[in-house]
Amino acid sequence: MEINKNRMTSESALSRICIPLGIIPGLALFVFGLTSAPLAASFGLIGGWVAGALLTYIVGLLVLNRLYPWKKLVITAEFNGVLPRKSRGKAHFARRYFDKLYLVVDQQHRWSSTILPDLRPDPLDPLLIAELVQESRRKFFLIDQFDLTAAEQYLADEFSTEKDDPLSWVP
Repeated sequence: MEINKNRMTSESALSRICIPLGIIPGLALFVFGLTSAPLAASFGLIGGWVAGALLTYIVGLLVLNRLYPWKKLVITAEFNGVLPRKSRGKAHFARRYFDKLYLVVDQQHRWSSTILPDLRPDPLDPLLIAELVQESRRKFFLIDQFDLTAAEQYLADEFSTEKDDPLSWVP
């Protein structure tokens, strides 16, 4: 989705104009410094030029903020399926040990419209994943799974530690 295309195109054009206008005076100062031309006059001229390029860029950004403000796309989702009693129990138990719990559901080919939700009553079969934050690292653990699709089976295999021990994720 290209919700900020006009803004990004305009800001790119503004940068292509203002950046060279700011670099050229620096190169000119370098050349004037090497040729020992009157530095006071060249500093005034170049300083005004740099200030003009900076002011042009700032005013250009203010105009762009007015004409094309940044837009955000926020997507929210909810799980309308039913978790089995066993999975709910595991989730309540895991809440004490982990920072966050996630339900991962295979949604591929579920929506055909970007505006209207898909109202097909397909059964949802999630993975219950727990996140544990330790210092600057994050670890993810598979808590429970049932009725897996191929994508969910891949994730289950990726996050599993041992298939035989149901409490292998307890820290």
